[in-house]
Amino acid sequence: MGILLRQLDLRVTTDSGEFGASIPFSKGLNVFWADNSMGKSTSVQGIIFALGLERMLSPQGVIPLPYVMTQYVEENGAKNHAVLNSDVYLELENNKGEVITIRRTVVGQRDAKLVTVWRGSVLRDGDSSYEGEDFFVRDPGAASRKAGFHRFLAEFMGWELPIVKRSNGDDVLLYLECIFPLLIVEQKRGWGGIQANMPTYFGIRDVNKRAIEFLADLDASGVAHLIQELKFEEERIRQRWVDSLEIAGVYIEGLGGKIVNIPDYPTTDWPTLVRPTIELSVGGKRVLIDSYILELKSEIEKFDTAGIPTAGEAAPANQDELDQQFAQLRSLESTFQEVERELQIERHLNNKLLVRLEALDEDIRKNRDHLKLQNLGSKLGISVADKNCPACHRKLTDILLPDCEVDTPMSVEDNIKFIESQKDAFVAMLANSEKLIEEKALTSSALRRDIVDTKSTIRSLRATLVSDSRVPSVSAIRKQLSKEQLVETLEKANARIDELVETFTGLSRELSQVIAKKNKIRNNSGLTIEDESKLSSLEANYVAQLKEYRLRSVQPTTITISRESYRPIREGFNLGFDLSASDNIRSIWAYLVAFLEISRNHTTHHPGLVIFDEPRQQETSDFSFTGFLKRASNSIDHNQQVILATSEKFVELQRALTGIPHSLHKIDGRVIKRIV
Repeated sequence: MGILLRQLDLRVTTDSGEFGASIPFSKGLNVFWADNSMGKSTSVQGIIFALGLERMLSPQGVIPLPYVMTQYVEENGAKNHAVLNSDVYLELENNKGEVITIRRTVVGQRDAKLVTVWRGSVLRDGDSSYEGEDFFVRDPGAASRKAGFHRFLAEFMGWELPIVKRSNGDDVLLYLECIFPLLIVEQKRGWGGIQANMPTYFGIRDVNKRAIEFLADLDASGVAHLIQELKFEEERIRQRWVDSLEIAGVYIEGLGGKIVNIPDYPTTDWPTLVRPTIELSVGGKRVLIDSYILELKSEIEKFDTAGIPTAGEAAPANQDELDQQFAQLRSLESTFQEVERELQIERHLNNKLLVRLEALDEDIRKNRDHLKLQNLGSKLGISVADKNCPACHRKLTDILLPDCEVDTPMSVEDNIKFIESQKDAFVAMLANSEKLIEEKALTSSALRRDIVDTKSTIRSLRATLVSDSRVPSVSAIRKQLSKEQLVETLEKANARIDELVETFTGLSRELSQVIAKKNKIRNNSGLTIEDESKLSSLEANYVAQLKEYRLRSVQPTTITISRESYRPIREGFNLGFDLSASDNIRSIWAYLVAFLEISRNHTTHHPGLVIFDEPRQQETSDFSFTGFLKRASNSIDHNQQVILATSEKFVELQRALTGIPHSLHKIDGRVIKRIV
């Protein structure tokens, strides 16, 4: 598993001829030198562009190459050579000895998203007989589809890109743009810190960690993915529980009832000791569905035994019942109107409580801000924060009354506590209000149903009273059918509860399994013995380099590699703010080279390649830079490659490289020259 750069070619066709540059690379330390503003960084940008990694630098994927590859070529100080066509060629070799040559067009007829690959050495060996294959880059599918260049490149490097989670829970590949900030440090943005060029706009959760886990081949990456899977599985179970309960609840509410003895959210304590059931509102009273079904069946059985009376036989009783039904209808409608009025009042009160709670939250926020500012003021020694005039030191008040008539006001801390106690009271009132609204809504629904039933009974009684006295009583038949239909409806509702219990039993079992898996993971740090060995090696190599490079901001021995983020920390905090600008550069050198070094003794996904553009930033000392070059040069003994592009003063660079194995490619003048 690995990759070496063999050669980079930049080709530009202008309106006055061909321009270009050829930069060879070898194993070990490669130093590419050109003077300032002569196109040194163009080489690194060309590598980034050839590999399709420009979105590592910006979400827009703007071509990172300068004007010499996109607009015009300067020659002898003139800007008169317009670019007609430009291409970047890059030759790579993997650890199997396979060689490919990549071509990507910057300006020209070919789309910049098109990448051509020849399976052989076109640049170094000059063999143009290889058949080319086209791929696409920078479009969806570039990392996953067969014609995607990043899928091809990952396979060529021996990588199988892992599946990671986006913030929204979707699965996605860990893109190459997220891995290469650990391999390429670009001059403009790369020296801000470790993984400074990490593209976060992909929305990958903990993307910095995921990239490090992959490159170091930590087993913890699988654990992290499993934890995310379990979290989303737990949320899926919760949502199914809530949705199932809501659907059943709407159905039951249509009957004037509500489900009781079922928790609102999933629980492993299932089934509950008290069986879930339905509570109905009947005649203004609360009854359980099973009791009501038994009562209705008893009435049906009595009717079946007595038989259906004729209209004449039922007339006296029907007349009395008709009068009763009219009275009942008036009572029901009056009660319904009263309940609706109370419901409207309660909903209005509920809205006022919500508004009041919002106001209390705002008061708490303002008082906390006030307290924060007051504390900042006292720390700065500003006497106004202590209610004293900063000029004459006399006591200040914030109200227009004499001191003798003013009680001592509450402190800001006491005021916050008081408002929070008010909020607690209003939260309790809101909960009680919501409960009342639910109960009154159920009562209203039951009354509405009773009114409909009463009106239907009145119509049946009237029909019976005016019908032939010898025919069966219509009202008696209607009552019987109504009760039978109601029993059937209620039994269906009971069946829905049984189905719900069965569904929740399965969900509870699934939840128990998920929680058991989560607990098992929690009891394990997630790091295997091999993971710990890799991180210990990374830490040892990193700290050793900091000593070698003479880090001064803090003692190198106080720095460790976090087992949580896998990045340097000191006393539990990220290292960045503790370091000077030059020490931050040393830290980046040390971390990336340490990563390269652990791949020599451990199985990792590191390709054995690190590229630094202008590594001597912030005037790091000569001693530090020489130490860095020595450390980087060890890569030749392990078939690895470190590439430095620099415009360091050439005499000083030569002195620093004395006695260090390296390959030096020096370009005088502009990197891109006329091809003769």
